[in-house]
Amino acid sequence: MAATVTRQLCSCGLCRSRITAGTVARAVSPLTSSHTSASLSSLFLCPRRFFWNPFASGVTGSASVTRDAVEQQNAEQHRRMVEKAHHDAHLENEQLLGACLDLLEVCSGNAVGSTPSGTLDALARDRICILVKIILHDRYCSPAEQFDRVYAALCLPAAQERRQVQRCLMVVLRSVVPETLYRVFESVNLLVLHDDARSLRQREVLMQFMHAQLGELRVPDGLTEEEVLSVYVEDMKSMFPALATCPAWDVVELDATTIALKAKLFALLSRLCAEFDKDKTGKVKLADLRSTAERALGKDQSSYLLQGAQADKDGKIAYAQLAALLTRPPRRRSVTAESE
Repeated sequence: MAATVTRQLCSCGLCRSRITAGTVARAVSPLTSSHTSASLSSLFLCPRRFFWNPFASGVTGSASVTRDAVEQQNAEQHRRMVEKAHHDAHLENEQLLGACLDLLEVCSGNAVGSTPSGTLDALARDRICILVKIILHDRYCSPAEQFDRVYAALCLPAAQERRQVQRCLMVVLRSVVPETLYRVFESVNLLVLHDDARSLRQREVLMQFMHAQLGELRVPDGLTEEEVLSVYVEDMKSMFPALATCPAWDVVELDATTIALKAKLFALLSRLCAEFDKDKTGKVKLADLRSTAERALGKDQSSYLLQGAQADKDGKIAYAQLAALLTRPPRRRSVTAESE
């Protein structure tokens, strides 16, 4: 089983030297808060929260700064952010892959310390194996769909009874939802385990709120995003009273609209990527993008839009890199240009 998984992970782009026992050990170690939501995903994993922050402010400058200096400063800031994003993404993806390996080992009954009586039941094995396959290989499963799978697995009796399984699934959850939302799940028990009337309502409210935060916010005619989200937030507080004393929830409540709109933006970008990705590779041809951009924006604007794009040997770039390019802060105009 481990050999098969190793081959699959190598085919996804992970170096064989990275797939070690240490990787698995790190997957179940206590999580730290050192990873931020500004991370980029790897070539084969595109969780939405790894994308560039489209609401980041541009570099500020004094009135005496020239246009060239401002652009150079922006370019340097962009370079540093990309480097940090790749570094953070590498660390988080390594932890995620380790957790997935550990879950597969548990499902196969080959986990360290496992006994015949500790083997997972058939339902748990099937759901966890499908979840791992989706996380590692399915680039077309939306964040909301991924969340539904992870949440359902966390609610399984096997996850409740086995701390190792629960901790690995929490690592997977962290790769699917924004960091601020993950902190709420880490602080408050939001798992609905029963099917009575109140539990069904709790689950409905939670899914409605989470789907909105993951890019599937639907606004009825005559209402605004803020109005709809305010109702969802109040419903959450009503159904889960423990949120009233959760500092992490205070952050989510304050930024709920921003999180939802950002997720909606990346859902649109994903559909844009899919339009250019006819072969379903998770990458798009840079030449096609450049040609389309030149026809739509002109040569100068398209050149800036795709500035810094680094294609692979096949002339393609990954979805995450395209999203980073499209959501960069706009260039700041020089003081001289603004006064003209």
